[in-house]
Amino acid sequence: MLKKNQVTNQIFLAGSSTVGVSTWRQDTVIPMLERARKRYFNPQKEGWTPEDAVIEAAELEKSKVVLMYLDDTGRGLNSLQELVEVVCRGQTVFLVFGKFTEGQVIEGQTITGRELKDLNNMRGWVEKFIARHPN
Repeated sequence: MLKKNQVTNQIFLAGSSTVGVSTWRQDTVIPMLERARKRYFNPQKEGWTPEDAVIEAAELEKSKVVLMYLDDTGRGLNSLQELVEVVCRGQTVFLVFGKFTEGQVIEGQTITGRELKDLNNMRGWVEKFIARHPN
């Protein structure tokens, strides 16, 4: 039986998670992990509730490995904060970033100009942070 916050060998699937929009978990990663018989935790689900946030936080904290995929389907601001936290905790992180493009639409808003530059720069700075704190 696991003690509170005990590290497991599971892989936490973090990152872009808009149900029906971001399908990288179901389409690509989960089938690979299941073929390899690897344990994983997928926080993406329909009908997400505040109780799910508590479960997700506990699973993230005890996971040995975090696979984070941030595509261009959302800004990913909360995921970036989460990424910094797991890096600071010393968890092993595998990170994949997508880039935003001029005129792209996210949640009904067109991304251009300064916002486009800030979103891409932020991801670049996070990559540099991770490079300085390799796990």
